[in-house]
Amino acid sequence: VYISIYINTCPHVCINTLQAEHYPFEGISYEPIGSKYFIFFPCFFRNWFKEIEVSRYNNREPHLRNAILRTFYRSAIVDGIICLVYIVLKSVIPAVLAQLLLQFERPSAISNNSLLSNTTHHRHIRSIVSTRGNNEDNDDPLSAVDAHVGRHLFEEVIGPRSCLAQQNVTRILITHQVHFLNEADWIVIIENGRISRQGTYKELIISELDFAKLLERPQRENSKSESTTSNSEEYSNKEEEDIPYIDGVRENGYQPLRRASSNEGSQSRNSENADAELTDKIAAEEQAGGGVSLRVWNAYFRAGSTLAGLSFMVFVMLLSQIVCSGSDYFVNIWTQQEYLRSINETTILTTYECLYIYGALIVGVVIMTIFRGFLFFKVCMHASKILHDRMFYSILHAVMKFFDSNPSGRILNRFSKDMGAIDEFLPKAMMDFIQIALVMIGILIVICVVNPILMAAIAIVTVLDILILRLYLRPSQDLKRLEGICRSPVFSHLSSSLSGLATIRSRNLHKIVIREFDDLQNVHSAVWQLTMAANTALGLWLDCVSCCFLTSVTFSFIVLSQQTYSGNVGLAISQAMILTGMVQYGVRQVAESLQQMTSVERVLQYTDIEQEGDSNKPPPNVWPSHGLIEFRNVYCRYDPNKSPILRDLNIVIEPGWKVGIVGRTGAGKSSFIGALFRLTYIEGSILIDGIDTNSISLETLRSKISIIPQDPVLFSATIRYNLDPFEKYSDSELWRALEDVELKGAIPGLDFIVTERGSNFSVGQRQLLCLARAILRNNRILVLDEATANVDPQTDALIQRTIRLKFKHCTVLTVAHRLQTVMDSDRILVMDAGLVREFDKPYILMKNSHGTLRQMVEATGSEAEMLKHMASQAYRKHKI
Repeated sequence: VYISIYINTCPHVCINTLQAEHYPFEGISYEPIGSKYFIFFPCFFRNWFKEIEVSRYNNREPHLRNAILRTFYRSAIVDGIICLVYIVLKSVIPAVLAQLLLQFERPSAISNNSLLSNTTHHRHIRSIVSTRGNNEDNDDPLSAVDAHVGRHLFEEVIGPRSCLAQQNVTRILITHQVHFLNEADWIVIIENGRISRQGTYKELIISELDFAKLLERPQRENSKSESTTSNSEEYSNKEEEDIPYIDGVRENGYQPLRRASSNEGSQSRNSENADAELTDKIAAEEQAGGGVSLRVWNAYFRAGSTLAGLSFMVFVMLLSQIVCSGSDYFVNIWTQQEYLRSINETTILTTYECLYIYGALIVGVVIMTIFRGFLFFKVCMHASKILHDRMFYSILHAVMKFFDSNPSGRILNRFSKDMGAIDEFLPKAMMDFIQIALVMIGILIVICVVNPILMAAIAIVTVLDILILRLYLRPSQDLKRLEGICRSPVFSHLSSSLSGLATIRSRNLHKIVIREFDDLQNVHSAVWQLTMAANTALGLWLDCVSCCFLTSVTFSFIVLSQQTYSGNVGLAISQAMILTGMVQYGVRQVAESLQQMTSVERVLQYTDIEQEGDSNKPPPNVWPSHGLIEFRNVYCRYDPNKSPILRDLNIVIEPGWKVGIVGRTGAGKSSFIGALFRLTYIEGSILIDGIDTNSISLETLRSKISIIPQDPVLFSATIRYNLDPFEKYSDSELWRALEDVELKGAIPGLDFIVTERGSNFSVGQRQLLCLARAILRNNRILVLDEATANVDPQTDALIQRTIRLKFKHCTVLTVAHRLQTVMDSDRILVMDAGLVREFDKPYILMKNSHGTLRQMVEATGSEAEMLKHMASQAYRKHKI
């Protein structure tokens, strides 16, 4: 059975408080899984089938684990090349087959960040197909693929003649794309959180419900846009009646915002790097070898203070140890004075004088110790802050290639564990090491003064300790580096599992994911256990050397010294006993300091990564004043050593043009936008209002171009901060922007807190907030990169209407898979394999029966005539 659920308006109610009385069924207890739409599955189907096993769930946001691609097609059950060939032939179009085969043994990269959007959906759907089960749930999986790919996937995987249909699998498709509804066995229309109607396609067509209007909606909106030139007021009124309040906005005013899944929306960045991504692999994490170089030590301390400040700190440490050792030595003098006084010999100091001097020395020791510790930790904390800021700045200004080749777990590992070690463990270990080293030097000097013969034994012990330490340090430092590297996959796996929790739960992959996590944790624990074992072995050998030294000190007074003061014997033995424990602890702290310095070494690696090129030449104050964009012989690469992904671009976009950018998988659409923002390596010239973008600073360039991405980014802060992070606009301007995007009634206040990733807003609301940002900036160039791929037609219509009204005189570049979004544009740019295949008015391009745009329109099926009509109407309007 193929069942389609059409979401007319996003549910307004909170998932956690949705009750069974919203639906015409008996009360049922259920738990939501993943997306907000998945909540309708259990209550809807249990009413029919009593008990249903949901074994396949294809989320709108595809989730691929960070592993070799073969694992995605096994799905813990299916294995073998025969099944893989069947899956590939059924679910992938021939143009992507070569790419799939080349990537079969390749890691899937970093939370899908370096994969194409279409390719990611291909892989996710293929892994769904390879899972054996009776039911498949598809949460709008075709929203982020182009029409040709979407039609292929529907016919081969989801539709009534697909491979799943032949296996008698029940398919549930949640979609905003109404042209797939005519092939469904049963249709459910959900509006305002309720099932408003259900039935077959024919029943709903002839019903009194406005189901037919859903199919006609794009055409009606197009006709309304034409009436703008003749009667703008009438157009505005009709738009208000036709486009209902969405998400959290109702006619009666404000409604509390709902709690949405944090997995809503797309997390992928569509790089469109078709050539480079075929062969690129995730770069292995760098691991230095041998001991920590002096360059690392120098960089750490120079980050903490100047050379004068470090010299003063060393002087304070030496002075504090002189005072401390002087107090110990004065005890020996005091003892001798009391002995001489007991035998009526002449003494230099009285008892009270000795008491006063010793008390002053103790006070000096306390003051110098506190001041020494304060000074040292201040230097260390300042060094930690400087290193963190340098690494953060370096990451912010890194080239995009760095993020494509490094998993998020590696970056998180540097900022969490490594910076934690620099903040907490390294200063303490170094302070203990320095303090113990100074104390040991003082003790050795005292012992040598009392019994110079012990200098030979001390020299032997020193040599043995150094040999043991050198033998220990090389493997221990390598183990510490290896422990840091083995920790990164644990972070990456945890982050990936949390982002794909809906898919993992729905496909019952808990045991597989837990086993993978356990395997990664076992590797990390094994390295950690080796580190602890090496520390234990070091302590054992140091204890042996210390015991030998204590024995030599004790017997030296018996064998070699016939006459000596009892105070000297006691002082030497007590100091040697103290030295026995200190040696082991001191060497441990030396080793700990050297081990923790590997964290500094790893942080410094991220301060030396390749940075984006920049220029300090300022453009005119009013730049850009028109929005003219010109590409001259532009070649674009994501990696300077790879072949170009955009080749020989020579186009001119006039000011005020609305340009739609379309193309199939890997065509280079998003790379075109990336080149405009200088996110890639560019050869040639991109001019905006006659000024080469390479000649101005990146900050200026990117601040003058507004963008609404496919994945709307909201920060965990207030609404005010998300709209105006630099505090340039007044509250009235912020409210006016929210009113323009019809979100004023959904926002309780500008200080309302946005949760992580904006999860307390729907996808449509997040897109509208991004649109409000663009309205505030009022730039001459606006870019929409798949901005409406994951929203319903009503929100899409609202966004397009707002753009037409608020950006009437701006240059608008729109990357879209929904052709109806761009068919009324002034020009359409058709990309294919990194080349500009077509660039003209959509109506003129449609006349070419062999043209790429014409083929893409024909692939939409029932929507083709409507798209042709939109192009014709737009051509007539622009001609007039």
